[in-house]
Amino acid sequence: MGTKGGCAAEFAVILILCLAFPGWVYADSRNPLSLFQFDFGVQEEYTDNVDYRSSNKRDEWITGVYGAIRLSTELTPERAPGQLEEKPIDRDPYGINLRYKGSYNHYANDTYDNYFSHEGNLDTWATIGRAVVLRLKDSFLVSDEPLELNYQKGTLPEDFLRGSQKTRARYVRNVLEPSMEFQFGKESRFSLAYLNNYYENENPTYEDSQEHALTPRLELWFNIRHGISLEYSFDKGDFERSPEMIGHLGRGRYNYRFNPRTTIFGEYVFIRRDFDNPGIDYDVQNPSVGIAHAFSANTTGNLQIGYFWVNPQRGQKEDGLSGSATLSTRTQLTTFSISLQGGFREDYFTALNSGLSKYYGAYASIGHSLTKRFTVGLQGSVTRDEYPSTVSNEKVWRWAAQGNATYRVLRWLSFTLEASHMEDDSNLEGSDIQENRAVLRINLTL
Repeated sequence: MGTKGGCAAEFAVILILCLAFPGWVYADSRNPLSLFQFDFGVQEEYTDNVDYRSSNKRDEWITGVYGAIRLSTELTPERAPGQLEEKPIDRDPYGINLRYKGSYNHYANDTYDNYFSHEGNLDTWATIGRAVVLRLKDSFLVSDEPLELNYQKGTLPEDFLRGSQKTRARYVRNVLEPSMEFQFGKESRFSLAYLNNYYENENPTYEDSQEHALTPRLELWFNIRHGISLEYSFDKGDFERSPEMIGHLGRGRYNYRFNPRTTIFGEYVFIRRDFDNPGIDYDVQNPSVGIAHAFSANTTGNLQIGYFWVNPQRGQKEDGLSGSATLSTRTQLTTFSISLQGGFREDYFTALNSGLSKYYGAYASIGHSLTKRFTVGLQGSVTRDEYPSTVSNEKVWRWAAQGNATYRVLRWLSFTLEASHMEDDSNLEGSDIQENRAVLRINLTL
């Protein structure tokens, strides 16, 4: 694809400095020093399968030293983790949330693996009049961590990309999302968003790629009870070796609101993917119905059930149930959430570009403040992917569990301990993976 990681890094920095300017000007007029937060720390990490291999595993101790800076117009007074805010944050007409973290990672056994990692996130917005909001989001990552968290919207929390690389190799990902929104009613709005998803891997075994997507969306409420939303997305995929792709997505939803706490809806999604030869074109149809309900101010849930059909240009057709269910609740000391999701999903613009799969997954998490200084948490997930015979005919289960505990010794000093287990169980020989990991982190916040 020609563009190198250094160019991507320079592009991200220039983007942040230039397009974050309106939010910065506004922030500067509000005592800028109070809007900064600095973190410094060191962590020691142990893994019994540093390369995520099914055989010939090697364990490793990794020492990380990092520094992070955050600039935000929405920084709030410190409170115990898990506690609720007394009132929601009122979003300013101009604002910025910017965070950058740089780390040096040292490997005890194989120092040739040593590397610098970079992670940056930007969200800045500017309001013109009372109706138009210009927004820019950017997410930038340089890492050699084989498992990459799913960056796509609407996925389960702590879900890893199925197309993650199977060995350690440096990669760069930059996801840029400028958008414009025009509000022409209390709840009616039109938005136009562009997405540029850039991925580059230094290992020639894996494939570089770039995605361009343009998405107009209309949300229209005719009255207090009846509303519709219409969305179209044009998607263009450029791949280093795989066939190029042109994609279309159409989504329509009708909403009926019984009361401020309960809304039912019907939805229809159509997806079309056209590939250059020798790629296989396909389309997906997915009607569904659902309900969203607020049980209380702190407990919400939704349920969506449907059916999908995948019609490939050649090969076996796929179909099955689709849907999602979520339930989340929180008190001053405890947060709890559970999510279920299923149907189909697409994995492009990753190291492996695994393609379309039938997918089902579940995720649960709980966090609790034992005291004002001591918090604990537990997360677990299970997913199942089935790839059609035209791709790999792979069927894989993934289990993951993590526990963590944080003790804040002082307002500016905290200790965190994490332990996790991950396992891939595949029907393809040589694709099973298991890994256990433990991390001890010391963090200073200024």
